[in-house]
Amino acid sequence: MSAHRRKTSGTTARAGIGIDGDGSGDVCQAGVECEVYRSGTSVTRNIYPWWEWYPANEVQITNLPIDPGDMVTMLICSQQAAGSTSATVFFTNRTTGASTSFAFSAPAGTTLVGNSAEWIVEAPTVGGAQSAIADYGEVFFTVCEAVTNKGITLNGGSGNNINLWANDSVVSDGNLITSNVVQCLYAGSAPTA
Repeated sequence: MSAHRRKTSGTTARAGIGIDGDGSGDVCQAGVECEVYRSGTSVTRNIYPWWEWYPANEVQITNLPIDPGDMVTMLICSQQAAGSTSATVFFTNRTTGASTSFAFSAPAGTTLVGNSAEWIVEAPTVGGAQSAIADYGEVFFTVCEAVTNKGITLNGGSGNNINLWANDSVVSDGNLITSNVVQCLYAGSAPTA
């Protein structure tokens, strides 16, 4: 794994899962990021898994290749729940059979609040500003379950839906399909040539 320095132009979309984030100053999360950059007629695409415990920066995972269309399984565990400063993430590329897992710690002064879980497609901050979201098509999250430290299972499809807006219109549309299936659709403008 390595700290990732992003280019400052192009479009980006990242799909991930997380603990906290909505209504808290932290988020422990992991996912897959897709970056697209155009220079003249040349288009560069970069797809990679990542983890982050915000407010620290994202870290690229370099030992798990992911290609367009691959099905990826992600799981984040934190045994202590609220107040925790450590987590373990598990990734499997179901298409290739490759997998990785590792433990990581919160940045100094940060602990889990334990107020929410998320299944999200978003445009991350790049170079200190909100990036433009890439046309990612659609992403399905299945088996969207968060289990509390008391053993209570909360289903993601029965939670709150928050869409991503840009320029007064929805660009990433979340849909709660069933109690544990969440669909995200790109709803922005078609890319220009």
